[in-house]
Amino acid sequence: MVIFVGWVIYFFILPTIKSEKVVVIPETIGLTEEEAKNKLDLDNIKYRITYQEGNDDLVLKTVPQAGTIIKENYIIDVYVSKKKLDTVINFCGLNIQEAQTFIDEYQNLGIEVVILEEENMKYDNGLIFWQSINNEQITNVKKIELKVVKNETILILPDFYLKRIDEVYEYTKENGLSIKPVYIDSMLPYGLIIGQEIQAGTKILKNSQTMLTFYVSR
Repeated sequence: MVIFVGWVIYFFILPTIKSEKVVVIPETIGLTEEEAKNKLDLDNIKYRITYQEGNDDLVLKTVPQAGTIIKENYIIDVYVSKKKLDTVINFCGLNIQEAQTFIDEYQNLGIEVVILEEENMKYDNGLIFWQSINNEQITNVKKIELKVVKNETILILPDFYLKRIDEVYEYTKENGLSIKPVYIDSMLPYGLIIGQEIQAGTKILKNSQTMLTFYVSR
């Protein structure tokens, strides 16, 4: 009977204990929220962020505290100090995802935040490049408008070198662009692209009728 119980423990109980992974909570007090998240992610520790009003944007504590051994799937609480918003921050240059926390805070204060999407080839998708109000006391603000880049119709001009002029005509027709072929004497077969005025990789707005000049062999 004793032998049987021993085999049960060896084959069924011990493997379960051994397979249960544990981790040690690292020290994050004094780190920024982003630094703390990166540190916890590195150790595969799950966490929940709770904000508390304070004078800086740093981690105040974790529950359980640093040094505690926890099971891998345990969720710890991270408390982060947040300055009270009393003015409208500068959103320009932030990605809309980065700005979402501030947007939520303003909305919780009763301020309407309107997101306006615009095509703008100067910036990457999702970037805020304009705001209606900046650095105003929030007691005087009822609405903030933000312009965010949304370039769904931006084309990246291909390299047409040695492509046939027929392919270029088809491309420009499909994408609402204009073409200006310039024929040049060449040793190459007739109708091949030997140069393009706007270089490959340039961003172009679709359906803008942008004029593209190509140099074609004849």
